[in-house]
Amino acid sequence: MSEEVVVRTINTGPGDTRTVDEIEDVSTRAAIDGKAHMHALVGQPAQHGHIVQFYETESSLVDHAVRFSLSGLRGTDPIIIIATPRHRAAFVERLIHDGIDVDGVRASGQFVMLDARETLAGFMVGDMPDREKFRNTIGSVLENRRAGAGCAHVRVYGEMIDLLWHEGNHAAAIHLEEFWIDLQQHYSFLLLCAYVMGNFHRAGGATPFAHSCKAHTSVIAAGGYSDGGVGDPAPRAVALQNRVRSLEAKIAHCKELESVLRDALARGRAARQESERNLRCKPARAAPRSEPGGERMSRMIAQIVDFTRIRVGGGLQLNRRRIDLAAVCDRVKDELAAGNPHCSITLETHGNTSGVWDPDRLVQAFSNIIGNAVVHGGPACRVSLHADGSDALGVTAQVHNDGPISPEMLPTIFEPFRGHNKPHEARGSGLGLFITRQIILGHGGTISLTSNEVEGTTVQVILPRFPIPHGTRKLEP
Repeated sequence: MSEEVVVRTINTGPGDTRTVDEIEDVSTRAAIDGKAHMHALVGQPAQHGHIVQFYETESSLVDHAVRFSLSGLRGTDPIIIIATPRHRAAFVERLIHDGIDVDGVRASGQFVMLDARETLAGFMVGDMPDREKFRNTIGSVLENRRAGAGCAHVRVYGEMIDLLWHEGNHAAAIHLEEFWIDLQQHYSFLLLCAYVMGNFHRAGGATPFAHSCKAHTSVIAAGGYSDGGVGDPAPRAVALQNRVRSLEAKIAHCKELESVLRDALARGRAARQESERNLRCKPARAAPRSEPGGERMSRMIAQIVDFTRIRVGGGLQLNRRRIDLAAVCDRVKDELAAGNPHCSITLETHGNTSGVWDPDRLVQAFSNIIGNAVVHGGPACRVSLHADGSDALGVTAQVHNDGPISPEMLPTIFEPFRGHNKPHEARGSGLGLFITRQIILGHGGTISLTSNEVEGTTVQVILPRFPIPHGTRKLEP
């Protein structure tokens, strides 16, 4: 039997028909050169620069961020880390492993760690960052570090823009990148931004990705490659690598949606089968029970469709007309009260609660908010609604229930496919509050949530009465 030899070829450009093995060999050599350049890049003196790292694995993120920090901590450079709690913990663990007295450098003021989401919230107005608030917030931190270190150069690592990319708020992410560039005109510091590559793999991600690359002086691509400069073979290998990974990410995204849809259909089939059994045994009592299962299935499928529109199609469409928010809340209250007679749901209104909004989308949003309050309202199941139209510019709505939300869930409560306190009790698609937030943001409004054991849970929504022209300051909570 003759041995079959398969030559794998791929066309990476006009006239380029090298074998995949040849390309992989070039990529391997590029990886060595690129990684060496990357190590030098993050370890350079903290004078002035704007580096971006696109990463796919947590380990590569930690490696680069820790190397960036060590280059300053082993000298006199102050370090400012603005990251998520999980990443801050990983950085500290690695720094301790590498021999850094983290408590000591924090006490001396050389090493400062800030929460990315809390810091971001400090200068956001609605769903957009405010330039002056940003300058005051970050500028004061830079001033304090420079003063404490005798005007030494400062190194800053940040993940705030990555949070905005993850939420699909591209306009805010681009504005914040511009604010960092502007801040470097007033302060000399070396900035390393970290963006997860998956944020740019969805449809329409090529333009934001290109903008992010242009906004920085140096780029570390996924896999550890750097831009390398003129004549370096790394960029070509990176481009090929990223095209393959983009296709892989799209496939993974489709599989994720398919899995959720399959789960929703399975739940719907189970509900229908239960209803059919009840109809055969207890026809008088079965009809009311068949409706919730079908409605739940329809709602989950609709949420999956909305999720796809937000992440792939560019956002939700709004059909605005003048409506009364109090009437929306009253309608949702009555619908939920009819299906939950054990629960007390009250509504209070003040002032003029009318505005120009999409009635169907607001019904969807408040059904999610109030429905969650009913489900998690505690043993007494008391839910209160308050719509306040005393502000001439907007209307504020609050939904309160007695049940608290676990602290570990609060940072991700509005993110898609978030976890549940009790997974076996989860009945939805995990998209409700994510879509709710997108609906509110689409109206130019804000949504926030507070929760603790003593006071319970309150969701606050602020909606401007009319569409806000581009560039106009939005309402603050």
